Amino acid sequence: MDPAAGRSLEEEVGVPAGLPLLEFPEGPLDWERLFAVSRPVQVEIGSGKGRFLIAAAARDRATNWVGLERRWTTLALGVERIVKHGLDNALMVRCDAMLVVRRLILPASVAGFHVYYPDPWWKARQRKRRVFSEAFVADLARALIVGGELRVATDVAEYFEEILQVIGGSGLFEPRALTAEEWSPGGEPLTSYEAKYLAHGKTAHRAAYLRRAGQAPPPEPWVNRKPRGRPLAERLLVPRVGRTRSR
Repeated sequence: MDPAAGRSLEEEVGVPAGLPLLEFPEGPLDWERLFAVSRPVQVEIGSGKGRFLIAAAARDRATNWVGLERRWTTLALGVERIVKHGLDNALMVRCDAMLVVRRLILPASVAGFHVYYPDPWWKARQRKRRVFSEAFVADLARALIVGGELRVATDVAEYFEEILQVIGGSGLFEPRALTAEEWSPGGEPLTSYEAKYLAHGKTAHRAAYLRRAGQAPPPEPWVNRKPRGRPLAERLLVPRVGRTRSR
């Protein structure tokens, strides 16, 4: 984050200048303003503690990495770890990720989206809360550049089939085959959740796609689903950086 952006963000949301955190943005996300160096942008939806995001940002310094996460307890750890690793190409955004993708990410401004282990919402009455829908896939396509990548993973076979159907039915993506090394460099699990899941001998369901040329449908109206909560910057963060944490 460049100094000017840091000062502006501090005025807007009360976050200390230079901290790799943006809370509850209300206007379009300007990557040129949020990062000191202009690079292609990859976005992880539901980044949790940041295991994938931080590993990817450390490995690929030619890309700017953005994590969208609402839960402050896990997001705080991600921000702390970004600072600890000295990554100037990683940023956490506290937000409703679906709102941000639909309304605040500019069209054709993202090189890749990563959606790993979204909540399957098991109960029948909760299925409408699943993130993958025709509208969400259109939102992803609208934000991606042509040739941009979408990667998804889940541990629920039934949900995986649903995801494949909705993405394939959109006509906006074509499947892309990836090697095991491309998915997981060095054999490392993608996320903390996947690490626990694979430790029990279970199989991850993964799929990758490239954005085809063609216009995505216009965004659907947005309906707020949850209150936004207290600002995270009031609670932590800088004093905790460098503290030894038990694992």
